[in-house]
Amino acid sequence: MTNSVFKCHNNNFIQTRCLSCNSQFDESAFTIGNLHPCNRFTVLPEIHEKHLFQINFCKNCALIQQIDPMPIDLVAPRVPFISYNEPSWHIPNVVKNLNKKALFKSNKILGIGPFDKVLVDSFTEFGLQGSFAKLSNSNKDKTFPYLETWQNEILYKQLKIDDGPYDIVSCRYMLEHSHNPLLSLKNMSQFMTEDGILVIEVPDSSKFIKGLDYSFLWEEHICYFTQKSLLNLCKNAGFNVIQFERYENIYEDSLVVFLKPFGNSDIYAGIDESDFNNFKIYKDSFKKLSASIQNKLKCLSKNGKDELAVYGIGHQSIMFSQLFDLNWSNHVIDDNSNKIGFFTSGFSKQIVDSGILSKNLNIKHCLLSLSPLTARKVINDNLLNADLRFYSIFSQSDISFYKVL
Repeated sequence: MTNSVFKCHNNNFIQTRCLSCNSQFDESAFTIGNLHPCNRFTVLPEIHEKHLFQINFCKNCALIQQIDPMPIDLVAPRVPFISYNEPSWHIPNVVKNLNKKALFKSNKILGIGPFDKVLVDSFTEFGLQGSFAKLSNSNKDKTFPYLETWQNEILYKQLKIDDGPYDIVSCRYMLEHSHNPLLSLKNMSQFMTEDGILVIEVPDSSKFIKGLDYSFLWEEHICYFTQKSLLNLCKNAGFNVIQFERYENIYEDSLVVFLKPFGNSDIYAGIDESDFNNFKIYKDSFKKLSASIQNKLKCLSKNGKDELAVYGIGHQSIMFSQLFDLNWSNHVIDDNSNKIGFFTSGFSKQIVDSGILSKNLNIKHCLLSLSPLTARKVINDNLLNADLRFYSIFSQSDISFYKVL
């Protein structure tokens, strides 16, 4: 990480330049406030550490990025059951398209992170030798290393890699976690043959930015990519983008690129005023929308007379609660047996299972942080309670809470 990107201020490193192109920021950051990590689960209520959450937009390459993100040791999970699910329905199409580029001259494929197994396994069916990177650092300091440690070991070349180099290298849903995505991307070339292909996949932030959905902000995501900012990062890292693919999902599309090392990309994404305007609207709308959400929730609960539940306790609902002051919610629900009985950041109540919805008829409103399919099942399972209303916390949902503001 170049020294020009950071300056020392009150004994902290404050980011002043873009992580992708090193351009100076010429607009003030979007400051959310001091937030807890979203992965804290404790047996007793605790006051967790906080860190200032800020993001900014680079007008040169369009990358939305955190400023001075939460330190890795603060992000590291304190419980062993933290894991995340990423979309994989589109992997057969990725494999098909990658076959056209690489199969007949490829022998070995490497998966760098924990979300690459589905892609690597698909290629072993064609006779390729599949391998996976391993973390070099084990559990320490009462933490359970996960994505924050993966990205850090990519950055500092600490991953354990056997039998390289590889004809195909896959890194899905990791680059957005990197504190230095440019260097991380460059470092992946060390695992590749001279004519190898690097497959990168990241989530697209465009939909939630345009939808004014702040629950998708997360201390673990350093970068919020769009098609333009991803392509520009790849070019800045010295890769030739030989193919770009977009796979549509309801809330966040999946962006996939096939890269060749040490080339000049013919694919470069120009920036126009609308890219910055989308971010500016997102930034400028927060204060007013936050007040509207908080007022509406208080109104729906009749200032506490009707009980409110939040169902689905992950980083998005915890972020939603921290941003919009939902600590007062009456019930905190999740059916993951690992989480039941715990307290977590953003909520004062202990996590219980969904049986409470049928047992407690005083619950009149339930906010859902669930996939559309799971949300529909929860609603269908509670049809007998005609007084219970469900809303999704996601702005793009058909049952979004935003629709009643």
